[in-house]
Amino acid sequence: MLKKIFFLFVVASLLITILISLPSDKSTAQKSKEKPNWQASQSVGGVRLGIREKDGVIGSFDATFIVTDESGKEFKATKRVDTYMFGYVNFPNDFGGYAPSDNYHWKCIVNDAVVVEGRFEYSSNSVLIDNEALKFLPNTQN
Repeated sequence: MLKKIFFLFVVASLLITILISLPSDKSTAQKSKEKPNWQASQSVGGVRLGIREKDGVIGSFDATFIVTDESGKEFKATKRVDTYMFGYVNFPNDFGGYAPSDNYHWKCIVNDAVVVEGRFEYSSNSVLIDNEALKFLPNTQN
């Protein structure tokens, strides 16, 4: 009798361990019907811009960051972003290495859609990031 109880305990423990270790995310078929849940980042040190799709709905993706100065000149950088991870680019280093002091607008494009945009002021001596201007575009986030 003690052997049966011990055996049942071991089997139950294994089943619980297996159930706990199963991924909790949804199947690929379900994910393809969901809208991506975007997160963005902008920080100083040059200017570090970042994007991630929080829920892994679209898997890995290419993110194109476009930074535009007040005269309309565009600087571009593309980053491959792995599922669930942030992809970062540094302005101006990843955009050709030099940019004049100016006010800049930035946006990130994924799968031909602008998913987020923001603003910052850049000079070689300082950076001012306008976090209030950071916004996600309609129909790109839950």
